[in-house]
Amino acid sequence: RRLRNGRWINISEYRTQDGGTVCIHTDITERRRAQQDLLRRTALVQMLREIALETNEAADIEAAIQSCLDKVCFHSGFVLGHAYLPDSDGDDAKELLSTDLWTMRDPERYRPFRDISSAMRFGHGVGLPGQVWASGKPVWIEDVQNDANFPRRPVAERVGIHAACAFPVLEQDRVVAVLEFFSDQPQPCDTALLDAVTSLATQLGRVTERKRSLMAMNKLRQAVEQSPVMVMITDLRGVIEYINPEFSAITCYRPEEVIGHTPNLLKSGHTDTEAYGKMWARISSGHDWRGEFRNLKKNGESYWAATSISPIRDQDGTITHYLGIAEDISERKEAEQQIEHLAHFDSLTELPNRALFHAQSRQILAGAKRHTNPVALLMLDLDDFKDVNDSLGHAVGDELLKLVATRLHSTMRQGDIVARLGGDEFTMILPDVGGPDAVDTAVRRLIEIISQPYVLEEIDLYVSASIGIAMYPDDGQDVDELLKHADLAMYRAKGRGRGTYNFFMSSMDREVQQRKTIETAMRAALDNEEFYLVYQPQIDAINHRVIGAEALLRWNHPEQGNMSPAEFIPVAERSGLIVPIGEWVLEQACMQAKRWLDRGDDPMTVAVNLSPIQFKHHDLLGMVSDVLKRTGLPPSGLNLEITESVVMQETETNLGLLHALREMGVHIVLDDFGTGYSSLSYLTTLPVDKIKIDRSFVDGITSDLVQQSIVKTIVELGNALGKRVNVEGVETREQLDILSRNRIDEIQGFYFSKPLSVADLDRLMDGEVQPVLRASPPR
Repeated sequence: RRLRNGRWINISEYRTQDGGTVCIHTDITERRRAQQDLLRRTALVQMLREIALETNEAADIEAAIQSCLDKVCFHSGFVLGHAYLPDSDGDDAKELLSTDLWTMRDPERYRPFRDISSAMRFGHGVGLPGQVWASGKPVWIEDVQNDANFPRRPVAERVGIHAACAFPVLEQDRVVAVLEFFSDQPQPCDTALLDAVTSLATQLGRVTERKRSLMAMNKLRQAVEQSPVMVMITDLRGVIEYINPEFSAITCYRPEEVIGHTPNLLKSGHTDTEAYGKMWARISSGHDWRGEFRNLKKNGESYWAATSISPIRDQDGTITHYLGIAEDISERKEAEQQIEHLAHFDSLTELPNRALFHAQSRQILAGAKRHTNPVALLMLDLDDFKDVNDSLGHAVGDELLKLVATRLHSTMRQGDIVARLGGDEFTMILPDVGGPDAVDTAVRRLIEIISQPYVLEEIDLYVSASIGIAMYPDDGQDVDELLKHADLAMYRAKGRGRGTYNFFMSSMDREVQQRKTIETAMRAALDNEEFYLVYQPQIDAINHRVIGAEALLRWNHPEQGNMSPAEFIPVAERSGLIVPIGEWVLEQACMQAKRWLDRGDDPMTVAVNLSPIQFKHHDLLGMVSDVLKRTGLPPSGLNLEITESVVMQETETNLGLLHALREMGVHIVLDDFGTGYSSLSYLTTLPVDKIKIDRSFVDGITSDLVQQSIVKTIVELGNALGKRVNVEGVETREQLDILSRNRIDEIQGFYFSKPLSVADLDRLMDGEVQPVLRASPPR
């Protein structure tokens, strides 16, 4: 493609494994310019060769001019002869410049005239040289001492110069030099002498022109000989007459081995006869031909050549020869093939990538549609593969992926396709599977094969895979739809456990659509002020006074009304919206806590729950610090509640964040304690100030002695570690009585109050807390 700035680029486009596009732009301006320039110069070589055959004379320009000056002065009686040349060779010359070419009968006498002449420059029409240059014709002056257009007249009078004659040296009607001659006597125009010097000037013009042609030919020969591309000239039959050194360097053929032969000796057999026929038809009709050949060197090695062949014409326009210019593009071809491979195959496992899988799967589905055959598409994801990378390193993880790919490939029937989509995610398409029962059998075998141990670095590794299955045509009509549904089924399989599989059901798609609907509405909820907070009072276990409140997010959906957090919080976490929503919750809660503090109430803390997503996708430390600065709440007034999963994910990073938050003065609360990975070893090192016993331990505490013992143990553990203990979910007097016998610090639950608005919580804080009427639940 030719750009607007005149440069040429070659564009190659390929698909990448992730569905993107790789465009390679190669600037070929210089190559095209070199080819065009070489074609132009080579045509000139033919012309210069014909001129050389017609002309036997070859003289140095300066020597020829000097000889002319000497002979004219000798035969004509002129006492001085001198030559001027234009200040440039082209049509843009502005002045004539003096040369060192002189003939003087008496050098001492005429030295002043020589000095003034050497110092002067003459424009068009100025002085004797300028007149000749402007007219292109000889000029005769009988006596320069009487000529007003002779700037050197004063010096001419002093040394005794009178008559003058000057004529141009013409190369195809262009003045390339001016020769002037002077006499010591006035002389009228000598017609015979003027004709003689005019004829001599014509001959001298031929000499200079021939010399320039020889110089140009030498430059052209050097350009061809030193060219970085291969050059070959053949006759009309294709018989080689000339090759340049680069041709020999690439093909290993010496000139004597190819001159007199045709280029057929380079054929590799990869180009069919029809292609050669089209090439010859084009160049013999007088047109250029461009293409690529895969040729053979003398030693049998192959190479790729980007070739341009053009006819060479004589002065009459008749084709006399063919010029071939070729460039070795083997490295470029190899790079293109490598890029094409990378565009279609996974570089780690050598399995087809997403792009190639799509192309192959479309062909399979097209065939299945014609023959009404069922097809199964499988999405396979390794379970807990991240743990392998984190514990053993990515190098081991890569080796594991290669081994898994090998096993998957070994299970394939003829016609099956397995591909790696990225990470630890693979996909397979199984044509002609017969039906769900046959797929069930195949997938069970697949899971069994993958679950066999892998030996890496003398370690036995065990991994499992979760597989989702979508069937054509029931679950989708194209590859994208089948992939989407198999992916949904795979995530459902992961939710059921590890090392299992799941067939797609239409209800999964409805769940996804529902999540998308909620996500779309949630994106506008912040701007539309649809979110609001309620506060669950936290009660001192001894005097039953309100000492804090847990901020809880609520959503007044414009169409569905108050939506349960259990519906929209998971969607917010999956979509990442929990990050901006979480920052809004934190700022609103801190603003309210600052109002309580400014009002002079008893010391009140506000608790805000943090999602694990906020630890992964946000500058949590900076966000908390900014919110506290904006609201003016002292850090000690804020409790941040985290779950045990936060500590177990990205352990070092998250622990560092928790320590930094605590050093800021914020209190850290471990929520839902006892339901996750609780262990004494990590609890002793966690930077937490308070633990909250999950309500699941409170529900059965009145009838289950084991539950009572567990709660008592957790409370004693917290007290021993110097951490406050909060019990949530207290709903009855009996639960409170049992808990009161332990040294708990805080209580929250419906027995004292449900989550309240700010106004209702203010009223509750103004008086003694009266328990909500709660009887013991029926047994």
